[in-house]
Parts: sequence; C-alpha cells; structure tokens
Amino acid sequence: MDKITGIRWFSGSSLVGIVQVDDLYDGIKYFIGSPPEAGSETEDMEWIADWGTIFPKPAGDRLFEVML
Repeated sequence: MDKITGIRWFSGSSLVGIVQVDDLYDGIKYFIGSPPEAGSETEDMEWIADWGTIFPKPAGDRLFEVML
C-alpha cells in the first residue's frame, strides 16, 4: 500500500498540490494535481495521489529537500 509522506500546496487562481508518496515497490514518487472540489486536506491529498499527474522525481526531491 502506498503511503502519503508529504504535501506542498500552491495557490493563486486555483489550488495545486504536489504529493510525495512512498510506494511499496518503487520508493518515493511525486504527483501533481488540482482537486476538483475543495474538500478536507486529507481528501485533497488522496485525490492527487490517486488521480494526479506524475511529477518529475528530481524536481520533487529538491522541492521536498530529500537527501540524495
């Protein structure tokens, strides 16, 4: 089972989140998305992890300050 381990929010005219996910098989992965409706933070993070677009790992590592 994948586990959400971090989130970064960006807002302007819409809300965009980048979610850090620890995948059981692939390790750390990142997804970016804009939840269709404002829900709770947990619901929005889960939506992005399930339906968001893959975010480049090198950029995500830098954004989340992952030690390489």
